[in-house]
Amino acid sequence: MLKRVLNEQPTWHLNVTEPVAGNYYPVNTRATLLDTKKKMQLTVLTDRTQGAASLETGQLEFMVHRRILKDDRRGVAEALNETANGEGLIARGKHWLFYSDTPSYNIHRVVGQDLFYKPTLSFGPVGEIENPGLVFL
Repeated sequence: MLKRVLNEQPTWHLNVTEPVAGNYYPVNTRATLLDTKKKMQLTVLTDRTQGAASLETGQLEFMVHRRILKDDRRGVAEALNETANGEGLIARGKHWLFYSDTPSYNIHRVVGQDLFYKPTLSFGPVGEIENPGLVFL
C-alpha cells in the first residue's frame, strides 16, 4: 500500500488547486486510516477499484461510481453518463470494515483475497477443446 497524506506529494511540490479531486486516489483492494496515538487502524476492503480520499482527520470516503451529466472539460470530451435501458447504471460493491491494531496488514491481505478473489468455475462439453491450455471461455 502507498501512504497518502492530505495535500502532500512526496516526489514534487504540490500546488493544491483542486483540494477534493487532488486528494482522491485509486483504491484497488483496501484503504486504511491510521491512528498513531492509539496504535489502531480502520481498514476498508473493497471488491472493486474505486476512488478514495481522507479530506478531514478521521474521515474516509469512497467514490463507488461517478456520474457527470455534462462534460467537465477534464479530458474525455463527453459526459460520464453510463446508461442501460434509459436509466443510469447502478454500481454495487462490497465493503468490509476492520478496526484493529496497526500490525495487522498481512491479515487484511489474506482476508481480502479470501472474500473477493475466489476461483471461478467454468464447465463445458468434454472433447470439444483440443488444447484447453490455449482456449479461454
